[in-house]
Amino acid sequence: MKSWKSKSLFYLKDISEASIAAVDFLIAPIHNKSHWTLLVCELKTKNWIIYDSIPGRPHKGIARQLIMTLHKKSIHFQKLNTKAWSLVSSDVLPRQSNNDDYGIFVMKYIERLLNYSDSESKWMWRDNLH
Repeated sequence: MKSWKSKSLFYLKDISEASIAAVDFLIAPIHNKSHWTLLVCELKTKNWIIYDSIPGRPHKGIARQLIMTLHKKSIHFQKLNTKAWSLVSSDVLPRQSNNDDYGIFVMKYIERLLNYSDSESKWMWRDNLH
């Protein structure tokens, strides 16, 4: 069985220096065992942000592994020195109250990020998720 690294790294060849220069951030959904989280590389602020719908869960370790692998396998990430950037958890986001909705939360986090809205009211979709 192939590891997540070998499967995921196949797509690294599609990330070019020009494509990195053309965007504000890169989005990497992470599946680890039965849980989904979201890792975002904010190119302008030089931060890695992890979005996790269950606070306190220890998913920074897998995010750090992904960051180190990207840095090791991609000359573009090496040029940016992304392994030296801060890895922070986002505190301002909806949290789930069960153990079933991880994927929905990751999709909604991505949707929110792609809307580029500064309004915190956009995070209120959790109120209508029943």
